[in-house]
Amino acid sequence: MFKLLKNAISHLTGQKGDDDEWTVRLLRNNLHKYITNRENADRKRSSKFRMKVLILLSAWLISQIRSVKS
Repeated sequence: MFKLLKNAISHLTGQKGDDDEWTVRLLRNNLHKYITNRENADRKRSSKFRMKVLILLSAWLISQIRSVKS
């Protein structure tokens, strides 16, 4: 949780312009965008990982079937 908080604060302060003033609405909107983007990135990463595991398992299974047939 602390890492998320640290990353979120770092991101939000980087997005804020020098002349911008923090408002509840600005903070809420930017935090919402940050969380949504992180969730989407995590979903994509998880999906790619699952695909790689399936490919590796398929390759292993094929090699096992071929070795039994030999």
